[in-house]
Amino acid sequence: MLALLWAAAPPETAMAAEVFTVRNVPVDATAAAAASARDAALEKGYVDAYALLMQRLVPNQDLPKVPQLTSSQIANYTVDFSVARERTSTVRYLADITYRFRPDEVRRLLRTNGIGFAETKSKPVVVLPLQETGDTAVLWEDGNDWRDVWSRRDVSDGLVPLIVPLGDLSDILSISAEEVAAGDLQKLSGLAQRYGAGSVLISRAALRGDVEGGTAELELNTTRFDTDGTSQPFLAETYRQETGETLEAFMLRASDALEALIQESWKASNVIQFGVQSVIEVDVPLTGLGDWVKIQQRLRNVPAVVSSQVKAISKQQVDMSITYAGDEKQLSLALRQNDLTLSLNEVLVWELRLIGADNPVTGGSTMPSSPTALQNDASQLQGERLVPGSSAPINPDTGVQPEGVPSTGGTSGAISPQPVE
Repeated sequence: MLALLWAAAPPETAMAAEVFTVRNVPVDATAAAAASARDAALEKGYVDAYALLMQRLVPNQDLPKVPQLTSSQIANYTVDFSVARERTSTVRYLADITYRFRPDEVRRLLRTNGIGFAETKSKPVVVLPLQETGDTAVLWEDGNDWRDVWSRRDVSDGLVPLIVPLGDLSDILSISAEEVAAGDLQKLSGLAQRYGAGSVLISRAALRGDVEGGTAELELNTTRFDTDGTSQPFLAETYRQETGETLEAFMLRASDALEALIQESWKASNVIQFGVQSVIEVDVPLTGLGDWVKIQQRLRNVPAVVSSQVKAISKQQVDMSITYAGDEKQLSLALRQNDLTLSLNEVLVWELRLIGADNPVTGGSTMPSSPTALQNDASQLQGERLVPGSSAPINPDTGVQPEGVPSTGGTSGAISPQPVE
């Protein structure tokens, strides 16, 4: 019995709506009358919100290709807006405005102009700023200027939410500076889980030189630790103080650069080429109806998933096909952000499972960066069963891949630094 999970265009989810919402855009305008000032502020707000949304979704190298729109044109791409902290006088208007954009219309605008973009939101990342003082490193203690700067930063508005721990008693008891410096995976994993994060980024700062004389250098070594127990270097960079720059401004500039690199590396790894679609057939083992409900809900939050169709269903398992945009590596990464994992079982059949204590992932290898290497073996075992790896375009009218088109593998090249997950 065949059943359609959802149509070719899945319904917008709360997560998709959040990605296309730009919050608390500050506006400030002055005019001859309060009403005119408000109109001018709202028009400027549309332009600023549009620019912020493009910076969130589009890699820096493609930002010059983004169409420049007027405020009235941008208004056609929004659902609505809401106003907070509104202040007005007879000639001035100030407020913080939240603009909610229409996801489908924005996607269509970018695709029409040949602009790649990312909309997969990462799990939160905990940032632990360590600062070297002499022969030791400090974290929660006084004298950590690097952490003070990070704690005063505005909340990240990119696709990678960044969390700086409060430094309260629970944080202090959970992990020490020595344990962070040593890369204690168990303690780091526990801290990440407590904050609902997928990884921890340890940024170790060493301040050298003469700050008062304006010749200081800030040496940063940043490493990513994932909750699965793996770690890898993310960034090693030295920043130099500019003439007349205070220590706070110097460190703030370095923290801005690090965050920009985090956001940009994530976008670069998740830019989806929607003109190229592939189909993967998967088995979904179930322990009960609750598993299936959760999997459907989480799949709807994966931007790369274009559609999904159930081929067979029983109490123990669902056989389904997933049509997705981009390549297999991007699909796997996007699934993990929604607590889903795609792996090959012992007979080289793809399995989609929930990640979590209620249904831990056991057996099978994690999704390789280039599953096409396994395609021939899997084809022998599965007969006509479709195995991922082909990135040839699918005919949008028939949903059929052209015959005779060789598989390209579809995996993206490695980037440096590696994206934070």
